[in-house]
Amino acid sequence: MLGWLRKITGLASPSIEDAYFYSDGTKKVRGDPMGILRKLSSDPDFDFDRERMLTAVEGKVGIEAMGKLVEGVRRAFDLPPVKDGGLTEPKVMQLLLDFMQWLEAVKKNMPVLPPAVQLMPDTQAEDSPEAKNSDLTSTPDGQPQEHPSPSSLPSMP
Repeated sequence: MLGWLRKITGLASPSIEDAYFYSDGTKKVRGDPMGILRKLSSDPDFDFDRERMLTAVEGKVGIEAMGKLVEGVRRAFDLPPVKDGGLTEPKVMQLLLDFMQWLEAVKKNMPVLPPAVQLMPDTQAEDSPEAKNSDLTSTPDGQPQEHPSPSSLPSMP
């Protein structure tokens, strides 16, 4: 009932169908979250997951990874350079963290789909235990009892 109020105040739960709003340093931007993710994952100049992990390494490797990550994030979000009023490197990293947190909130609000149902064939293999025991039934005391085959029945005169 008060969904409109929650949306206005920013208390509404985010959805992947919603636009992601952020500042590029010069203006507010309405970004397509799936487009941003696609740009981050398909950028030929860097591997997002690799660079993100390498930023934790101290020294030259970590510094280079941070530079590649920042430049990749700039491209994914279409951020202008700092000299044109764009975000500084720490603010670019903060934007990435905010976006990742937003995605986590979206993931928590997505409906859980039931697991895929594995279809079983209607026929059983001739040599399966089920097929071998298909002529058996249980007696009242739980012991298996074999059905007589038509050839083992006494013949009618």
